[in-house]
Amino acid sequence: MESILEIMKKRRSVRSHLDKPIDREKIELMIEAASCAPSASNAYPWKVVVVQNRKLLRKIQAVSPGMLGRPAAVVAFCDDREQTGKSLGEFGAGIICLMDAAHAAQNVCLLAAELGIGSCCIMSFNPEAVGELLGIQPAYKVDYLVSLGYQDREPPALKKRSVEEAVISWIGE
Repeated sequence: MESILEIMKKRRSVRSHLDKPIDREKIELMIEAASCAPSASNAYPWKVVVVQNRKLLRKIQAVSPGMLGRPAAVVAFCDDREQTGKSLGEFGAGIICLMDAAHAAQNVCLLAAELGIGSCCIMSFNPEAVGELLGIQPAYKVDYLVSLGYQDREPPALKKRSVEEAVISWIGE
């Protein structure tokens, strides 16, 4: 069994996919993984819409320049900013919603990698248009998309920065 660090090192943004559907059970596991992500004040302000309908996926792509290839599914992370603002204040509605969605999306991507499914986090999309296509309630805003699909080739390994490059300073005892 691979360690979580090994999975993190092998995960890539996948934008080229096989024409192969993803079993619902695997997507449900990914949503369960998202629910294991940390959440400020245990608020979990996000909810998801899962799309596997090919026609709808193409419509979403039309308003999402960042979504390339032909993914088999998309997980749209949405939140009710007004409701979150009531419980967590302005900072919660503005920043915490996005942070919590990003934590959850990362968990989806990591479990997808473990399951042999490629993923790509997408921020380049029209949130209003995607929300309308998904038929979500007006109170919800689409914050983040994660495309999923079996990759048709192994993406090249990218150089990651070293610990030395990531650390500004190390303050010990």
